[in-house]
Amino acid sequence: MPISRKRFYNKEMEGYFFVMRRELREVAKAFSLTEGSKSLELHPKISTYSDFCQLPYLKEQDLARNPYSYYLPSGSAVEFVTSGTSGLPKKIFSPFSIKAAPFPPAIEDLIRHHKTVFVHSKRLQQESFYWIHDKTYRETYPDIPIKEYRDLNSAISAIRGKEAICIYEYPSAFYRFLFFVRKALEGRIIKIKEIPRILIVELSGEPVELEDLYFMVETTRQIFLQGSHISVTYGMNEVGLIGSYDFKHSDEHSLEYEVYPKVFVEIIDPESSAFVEPGEIGEIVITSLALQGTIIFRYRTGDKGILTFRNGKPYLQVLGKLSHLNSLFIMGSQFSVSSLSKRILKTFRIPISIDAKREIDKLKGLESLWVTLYVPQQVDYLSEDLEDFVRLSIIEDADLFSEFQMGTVNLKIRSVFIRFYDNERYPAKSWKISSVVGK
Repeated sequence: MPISRKRFYNKEMEGYFFVMRRELREVAKAFSLTEGSKSLELHPKISTYSDFCQLPYLKEQDLARNPYSYYLPSGSAVEFVTSGTSGLPKKIFSPFSIKAAPFPPAIEDLIRHHKTVFVHSKRLQQESFYWIHDKTYRETYPDIPIKEYRDLNSAISAIRGKEAICIYEYPSAFYRFLFFVRKALEGRIIKIKEIPRILIVELSGEPVELEDLYFMVETTRQIFLQGSHISVTYGMNEVGLIGSYDFKHSDEHSLEYEVYPKVFVEIIDPESSAFVEPGEIGEIVITSLALQGTIIFRYRTGDKGILTFRNGKPYLQVLGKLSHLNSLFIMGSQFSVSSLSKRILKTFRIPISIDAKREIDKLKGLESLWVTLYVPQQVDYLSEDLEDFVRLSIIEDADLFSEFQMGTVNLKIRSVFIRFYDNERYPAKSWKISSVVGK
């Protein structure tokens, strides 16, 4: 757990800290009571943001090694398991849901005063993003049904006869939902007058580019006329909701999340852990103000971003994962290429190099994945076993149906290539990844 010792002064961060200083002191005190923090140097006096920066960071690996190290017992905490860039599962005890913030009043009014349905795609296993949202919406809107769909027919069945749809999805799954509705209209499976006029969309799971958001808005307005509202949330299962963005104007130049008041956001240099000025790129660090369950204190997310302020209010731009983490998003879930490489080495005891590439077809909502394994020539007899092992690992890591049970799970593992090399020409890198989004 690195600690930043260099003192500094930044007016915007000091003002941001000043507003939240009481809650942050309470979180620091709660953190000091956990088992994992007992060996750490925690300063009792926290008067300024510069003081706060003398405190340690919490890393993903810290949560994965011992889930009880940073846990304060609470009867109300929800227990669930999530994974991330390291590929290591983390048990989290959360006293609140990821969707802790209510909808804006205008959206709340639409949901409650129309014949509404909550909708999302179905996964083979329990998936924490959907599960937490389901739990929250059942408690908040007990009279509104929640429907899961896995193909075109079940998607249309879920929305037919409704006045409003509230869909929460990963970006690629939402592309697939729009594809289903377009195909149903073209095939006259549903009539235009049967399509709900109100569409409320909540996207999460991976960073969304503004260009992609424009595409979603254009497509939804063609189907749902002008009655669509798209919001993008940024959060993580360890922390909950971090920020939200509501699309309002087509002339906006960047997607900046309005930071949720129940978290405190910092930006640091990923290499030196030093403070990064507002407006500069660095690693996003989050402190949750929750005082029960797993205490998330100065948590290094592995995401890179930019923190800015307008009228003293914090806004966060998310720019994806740090490059050294070597992970891909597949259906909104983290697929750790480096973790796969380590598992193959442990299982088969052979040196290996991996190339992984993902592509998204926004019109059809399809994700394609290509994986190439480079292994020694003398183990060619392991080719089939390696291919099966990689396919199963991808499906398990991304919490997906197999490609033979497609439906809404819009991933095709196009190929798992096995390539051979001579011992003298072992690849310099252990893995390489890329991701492409196109129409």
